[in-house]
Amino acid sequence: MEVKVSQSKIKTWRQCQFAYHQKYVELLRKKTIKRPFTFGGIVHELIEEQANNRDPFKKLDAIEAEKGKMFQEEYELYGDLINDIRNIMMEYFEYWGDDSLFYLRRGGRYAEHEFNIEIADGIIFTGKIDAIAKTANKLVWVVEHKTFNRMPANDERWRNIQSAVYLKALQITGLAEADGMCWDYIHSGAPEVPRTLKSGKLSEAKLNTLPGVISRYAEEQGYDPNFSKKLIDAAQQNLSNYFIRVFTPINQSIVESVYKDFIDSAQELVENHGKKKVKNIGMHCKFCDYEPICRAELTGSDVDMIIKGQYKVENKGLKNENTK
Repeated sequence: MEVKVSQSKIKTWRQCQFAYHQKYVELLRKKTIKRPFTFGGIVHELIEEQANNRDPFKKLDAIEAEKGKMFQEEYELYGDLINDIRNIMMEYFEYWGDDSLFYLRRGGRYAEHEFNIEIADGIIFTGKIDAIAKTANKLVWVVEHKTFNRMPANDERWRNIQSAVYLKALQITGLAEADGMCWDYIHSGAPEVPRTLKSGKLSEAKLNTLPGVISRYAEEQGYDPNFSKKLIDAAQQNLSNYFIRVFTPINQSIVESVYKDFIDSAQELVENHGKKKVKNIGMHCKFCDYEPICRAELTGSDVDMIIKGQYKVENKGLKNENTK
């Protein structure tokens, strides 16, 4: 009998068994997905389309047709999400061009490479690698596309178990011999446009924006060409803050150590799935989807009401997969 585990399952189990229980045993999911996660999910889809030589903006049009009305109704939560993504990804594809990363074809695909590895008796490690790519210097990288509002520091990448276990998975499956990880960061912040001051003049304050956004906005508003050029030039310099790639060479001793601990955690998880749900309360709680349930239990509030109002049960068929 097989049980599937993923790096996200292991990460959740290690961080808080209570959160793990709500997510993977009770299968509770927030009814409303936060903007950063929605943004990141759509961006991944667009990059996958581009990597597989399809038009990413046709995909975005389809997403808008399907979900645009919901995004508009939830404007306070999502803002102008579709247009923000369109503006940002137009600049992203232009900024990196066609020769920065050469995506490698594996199993008929250039992106989203799935793997399933037996790491212990009856335990299958499953995952999906965003891409495998080669750079001009002939080095091969596991590519992870990450969206951010605050750029992660170096120590956050060092602590990321995903990099080590995915590099190990690549070695085991033989998909490629990678030289390390390429972290492909994309800023998720909505590009800004100039404010009009009380005096009627345009603010010259520095903007967190992109040149294409300023160029189109300046044309629509009929700005003076000299002023427009000044704004566009400043936005041009901001591109390197929106799109950042960090390459971290492989350290095999770290990979082996992290992978061994990963297997130990997977065995512990399987043995205790559905049994343990210890609350690990700390700073991470403010980012946890299940904080309202945890807080309600601790304070004696109506837990059922919280669950009914804020959560839905994911496909119940997954319960069999998570427990078999």
